[in-house]
Amino acid sequence: MVVYASRQRDLIVEQLRYPSERIVVSTFAVDTSFWDRTRVDVDTRPLVCSAGLEYRDYPTLIEAARRLDVDVVLAAASPWSKRADRTGDVTLPSNVDVGRLDFVALRDLYAATEVVAVPLQQTDFQAGITTILEAMAMGAAIVCTRTRGQTDTIVDGVTGVYVEPGDVE
Repeated sequence: MVVYASRQRDLIVEQLRYPSERIVVSTFAVDTSFWDRTRVDVDTRPLVCSAGLEYRDYPTLIEAARRLDVDVVLAAASPWSKRADRTGDVTLPSNVDVGRLDFVALRDLYAATEVVAVPLQQTDFQAGITTILEAMAMGAAIVCTRTRGQTDTIVDGVTGVYVEPGDVE
């Protein structure tokens, strides 16, 4: 059996009593030749960005952005997710911009970004993994919500920073 995350493997072993030696964890990947900061010329004020839709907690990120003296861009879209963009549920502060970006524009945004935030709702699967890997390939710092499912990629304090769900500080 092939799964995408160690959490999925653990659930299958615990709940279905499936032998762990018959499970392979196949991690996600991105095209690092495309997601490459050196391919982009950037001359802009530092900013924070986020991207994607799957299990995103944009209301918490927007609340945190109210406290920051930095521009925040949310590319709240995904060609794969069936989830709705929840940014319309919240009044946006003047330093937050929300929109849809194609892949080239998203790469340019990552290149201009100091920090990529991945605000997540609690879930058992690797929501946010594509954004995390794209940001890592672009050399951006990553702040991600700690969830049960998002455990295999970020090493807290080394390759990114975890925050607790709902934390606006």
